[in-house]
Amino acid sequence: MKNIYLFALLCLCFSCKSQKSVLFEARLDGGQEPGGCYFSYIDDRSGEKEGPFILEITPPKFQEVRKRFSMDELKNHKTDSSYYQFEIKNAHVKYVFHDKDISDFTTVKKPVGYIFCLAVRDSQFRTLTINELIDRDYIVVYYEMIEPSRIIRHEARSNPIKLKGNQLYFPAGKWSDLKPVVYGSH
Repeated sequence: MKNIYLFALLCLCFSCKSQKSVLFEARLDGGQEPGGCYFSYIDDRSGEKEGPFILEITPPKFQEVRKRFSMDELKNHKTDSSYYQFEIKNAHVKYVFHDKDISDFTTVKKPVGYIFCLAVRDSQFRTLTINELIDRDYIVVYYEMIEPSRIIRHEARSNPIKLKGNQLYFPAGKWSDLKPVVYGSH
């Protein structure tokens, strides 16, 4: 009997787990414009009603890579002076929530919705002298992206008491398609 209660409790816990899906992955060569912003809002004229949900932005994940350079390879990194320059992190994009009022972009009164932007992060470089390279045994540390920034949608039953800093809660409603933010001229 005790095992039956335990089994029922486990089944209940697994069924209560929120469903999640990746809505977008940040890529320089993706469909969204790097540096661009996009929004969606509750619009009664839209399609099907969706249940409440939480949007979560995950940052890109990087892995540290150590590379030893030969003297021939170092020639490709030599600058005009006595320094060597290495690109240690490639340019990439990441998602950020934008707290601008979306009423500037829609005719709906007091709209409920969100705006996110695809922020561009420039390449990072490291400049070293030959003595610094010798001290490091000609090893330079790089950072390779192993997972891009993502926007993940979690199904929610109600407004949670506490959210992480990278999460936003939204009520049920008929949501508009994703639209680009276009600023008007003044």
